[in-house]
Amino acid sequence: MKGEFNFSLIRYTALVVLLVGSAGAALAGSLFLGWSVLAGGVLVLVNLWVSGRAVEQVATEVAAVSGDFSAEQQKELAVRKKRGFQFAFLLRFIFTGVALFVLIKWRLVNILGLISGLSTVFVTFMALSIAVVVRYLIQKNQGRRD
Repeated sequence: MKGEFNFSLIRYTALVVLLVGSAGAALAGSLFLGWSVLAGGVLVLVNLWVSGRAVEQVATEVAAVSGDFSAEQQKELAVRKKRGFQFAFLLRFIFTGVALFVLIKWRLVNILGLISGLSTVFVTFMALSIAVVVRYLIQKNQGRRD
């Protein structure tokens, strides 16, 4: 894992954060609050997963054909892939907005629970960032900095 991006670690850590947050909200508040946290978290995690897959797919496809085409053809392919990625992003954005609208308008969720669930990825990134900094400081204090 050293020195490379580990998308799986982020996904699984975010899933654990979501499950702990949902269970905590259900136990401390109500099942409705727990459901609300879960709904927001699932929405944001599905978005993260789909976005990550799309980025990996575009990067893999563009890199795979880099030697087989001329510079002009590579540029054209990159532009097409970029447009497709942007269109998929727009569809995801619209779907997320409609889902949030339905959840809020029909009062299917507690708004504070929904916001907490939507914060799952942010909390995960913060926790992983703090873990990296702590690991770095421990290694530095022990004289084994990587």
